[in-house]
Amino acid sequence: MKQHQGLKITCLKKIVWCMGWIDASRLEVLAQPLLQNGHGRHRMHCLKRGMQCKL
Repeated sequence: MKQHQGLKITCLKKIVWCMGWIDASRLEVLAQPLLQNGHGRHRMHCLKRGMQCKL
């Protein structure tokens, strides 16, 4: 979709984390059920590496 329409899609969890409405520990809890897919694994990777939030 990004390539076809030129749109970027993000997750609401990432937005609220970037805005400071939830902290990293809460994001980790929310990402746990998603570990079986790429999105959840990416979230955990970002958290473990202490990556900065980029929307």
